[in-house]
Amino acid sequence: MVRHQWARVLPSSSALLTAVKALVRLDVRAHALDARLDGAITALGDPASSLAAATKAAADPETSPADRDAARAKAEQAPRDLDRLNALQAVRTPLTATVEKARAFAERVTAPPTGAQDSPLAVALSVEPLTAPDDTPLVLVVGAGTAETYQMVVKRRLFAPRVQSSTSVEVDFFLVKGDVVLAAGHHRAGSSVHARIGGGGSTWNKDANLSL
Repeated sequence: MVRHQWARVLPSSSALLTAVKALVRLDVRAHALDARLDGAITALGDPASSLAAATKAAADPETSPADRDAARAKAEQAPRDLDRLNALQAVRTPLTATVEKARAFAERVTAPPTGAQDSPLAVALSVEPLTAPDDTPLVLVVGAGTAETYQMVVKRRLFAPRVQSSTSVEVDFFLVKGDVVLAAGHHRAGSSVHARIGGGGSTWNKDANLSL
């Protein structure tokens, strides 16, 4: 099996992929729970202000008996609402902090660093097979290649200059299985073409393969 830095097929048994899926599921559940807590907190309003207003209304001699009874009922309910509000806020505060930390972590591992094309998570997923058990398939790791191209024009022949163009490519590689390196090396290959440009045009010829 060849793992290429631009094409990956992730196995369903990937521990990293399983962790990512679990994090996504927990984030969805946390979002729903936070919305429920927000609705319950909003519905309670401001129990402390309600208690003060109800206490004042119940003690006002100009308030009608019916309104005083209603004010007393609100004054009795307000402490219970305040306790419930404090309990809900005590649950929501650490939930919000945890979700913010989880999302900040997710952003760090999924955003490519400056000057890189792959995110830390993508890199971790690509090398995960290297830490798998011994029965895993062989993994060929190929580093980023370098290429050089040269062109030379020889004008010693009048009206028929010779043009030669050559290209070479170099890569580093190693073959591993589990935590054992089975093979490693540096490979170079190249080829060139040449032509004479005369009055009737040019005919390009490919030189022998320059592979080393």
